[in-house]
Amino acid sequence: MGMQERAERALRACSELLRRRDVDSVRDLLRILAEMAPPGVEWGVEVASIAGTRYLAGGGRITVVRVSRDEFGPFMRTQVAEVGVDDVPEEVLKLVLRDPEGLLRSVAEQLSSWLSTGHGEEGLRREVASFLERLPSVLSR
Repeated sequence: MGMQERAERALRACSELLRRRDVDSVRDLLRILAEMAPPGVEWGVEVASIAGTRYLAGGGRITVVRVSRDEFGPFMRTQVAEVGVDDVPEEVLKLVLRDPEGLLRSVAEQLSSWLSTGHGEEGLRREVASFLERLPSVLSR
């Protein structure tokens, strides 16, 4: 699949989410975002945060980061796991549905921030730039 094709699919998934506003459209968007967003906890796109748990899409997967207080005093413990899109709890998907435009603006901000670092493979950078260039027209429909 070509790079521009992936950017196209991402834009279509954004349009569908805004049109349909259901959990399946959120899942479809997460699948393509996971493919297109850069990998890593520092650059993956945060999709939602609920009860001390962050859901990030990037590097082809969904990463779940849980931060909790250690039972022995003031220390925090972090657990990181990878899950499939179908394993993201429905309550998280419904959280996205409260403000899908807000999620898409946040995705744009996070990807723009990554682009400005100059990191990452050139093909992925072009793909993300193409997506970001055309996302405002999807949001303004």
